Amino acid sequence: MSDIRSLMQAGRLDEAVAQCEARLSEAGEEAETLVLLGYALAQQGRLSAAEKVLERLFAVAPDHEDGKRLAARVASLHGEWRDHPYTQSLIALRATHLDYPSYVGIETVGRCNANCTFCPHGDLDRRFESMSDALFAKILTDLQAIPPSHPLTIYPNFVSEPFMDKQIFERLGAINQALPQAKLMIYSNLNVAPKGFLERLVKVRNLVGINVSLNFSNRQDYKAGMGIEFSRTVEHIVKVMEAHRERPFMEFPIALSRVMDDSPRDTQFVEECRTLFAGFEEHKDYTLIVKRRSDWMGQAGDHHSAIPYSLPCKAWFDLTIMCTGQVPFCCMDAKGQFPLGDVTTSSVLEVYNVPALRNLRESQVRRENITPCNRCPVIQ
Repeated sequence: MSDIRSLMQAGRLDEAVAQCEARLSEAGEEAETLVLLGYALAQQGRLSAAEKVLERLFAVAPDHEDGKRLAARVASLHGEWRDHPYTQSLIALRATHLDYPSYVGIETVGRCNANCTFCPHGDLDRRFESMSDALFAKILTDLQAIPPSHPLTIYPNFVSEPFMDKQIFERLGAINQALPQAKLMIYSNLNVAPKGFLERLVKVRNLVGINVSLNFSNRQDYKAGMGIEFSRTVEHIVKVMEAHRERPFMEFPIALSRVMDDSPRDTQFVEECRTLFAGFEEHKDYTLIVKRRSDWMGQAGDHHSAIPYSLPCKAWFDLTIMCTGQVPFCCMDAKGQFPLGDVTTSSVLEVYNVPALRNLRESQVRRENITPCNRCPVIQ
């Protein structure tokens, strides 16, 4: 049992659970092993699974003292997840966004110039497609049904590079015109810069910020991990920071983000970025973000951060629209394997309010028993 306890103490909970289950399969319903399995599951936030283990435990040892302590711990955790600030923030969000989305992603093109090792883009059927002008216009018309008093943020991409869209600035302008209350957030690798990029960027209204998917802070790792030229990206980042310093045009400074791999490279990224952009001030000119790693619900890679089973998800208040018009379950459903609908045949708000998604917003249940949410580590 000491090996299982060591795994739990080291936070290697998936391995601890696997070893417990293997031992139970071989030796039968051992009370001590069931207790360890219950604690490992509870530590993961898998409270429903822990409760089922308790049922098995009390079936073979009704008065097991460690089992009683485990049951008390599971009951306590039920209250903790409900009181968690993240859960409470989403409960509060129901007041304004039960009927209307908070964020809407519009993938105007399916193309991307990068070839990231942690992204499923290369396997997407739509990777060479573009959203038609008619569909884009329909989406904006649909979104005009949202009362102007309701906060709305739009980001013009999904699993794609927005600046690969030759009409991107015209489309950002169309959003400004049709939805003057909507804020804009751009996610980009910032390696592509259309003609007149900076001059046109500073004229975009309601721009909250730009989140640059940088991921690596030196030429060698960047080329290996993203397949594009490092110096060009750095040049564009510097130009945006210089322009924003001269005349602020975004609500927040540019964000330089990395998808973590739980290695020393996560810390290295932060340190090297500070050196790379030593002429600029962190938090004032730029911010650094190391975000949780996802395997895109099994659609890319085999590594992801720990799944917060006990928490709901902010994505239940958002909507992502592919360039084809199909609407995936969320921003991590890159291939649309769990579709909600299609805005070519339904309105945006009709899709947002399908029972499968609306019920999650209303109930704010833990993601443990929700497919595909129980496969996702993202905390938005």
